[in-house]
Amino acid sequence: RNVPADDDRSNFKMAKDSLLDPLGIAPEKIFRWQTEARDTVTTAETYEDQLRRLGGVLDLVMLGVGEDGHTASLFPGSDALAETERLAVATSIPETGEVRFSITFPLINVARQVMFLVSGDSKAAILEHLSSGTGATGLPAAMVAPNSGRLIWLLDRGAASKLRSTSGLHFEPQAP
Repeated sequence: RNVPADDDRSNFKMAKDSLLDPLGIAPEKIFRWQTEARDTVTTAETYEDQLRRLGGVLDLVMLGVGEDGHTASLFPGSDALAETERLAVATSIPETGEVRFSITFPLINVARQVMFLVSGDSKAAILEHLSSGTGATGLPAAMVAPNSGRLIWLLDRGAASKLRSTSGLHFEPQAP
């Protein structure tokens, strides 16, 4: 989101407070969007430059999914869904015009591992839709398809409550 890193609406703040700090991740290993620049084009270009300097391939991309099928601030109907070159963009939510920042499918789909972490009963219907394989192809979450990396879905009981089959979510059997 286009807010300062310490704002309660910041995805970075949430990740820092709940994951990065508790795990003791060194600050020099964290590469966040410089949203304090407040210029959306500069923010996206700066982040993309940083990604390219790091090699343009991520070891792990952690995603969620919204009730509308969005992921990584890539919303249904967004122009960013068709991006084929840029690794990071400033994009807006079609319904509200709110500016968000997102990595794009050219970066997500070359990651070594992509993990969806989904919780809550409110996500059950969209997961059922995504797993059905019918009509889900235009949804951003359905467009996540790592070229050679692994795709992992972690669901709680509520999110998984309407699933009849997991085949549409590309589940793979895991060795013990």
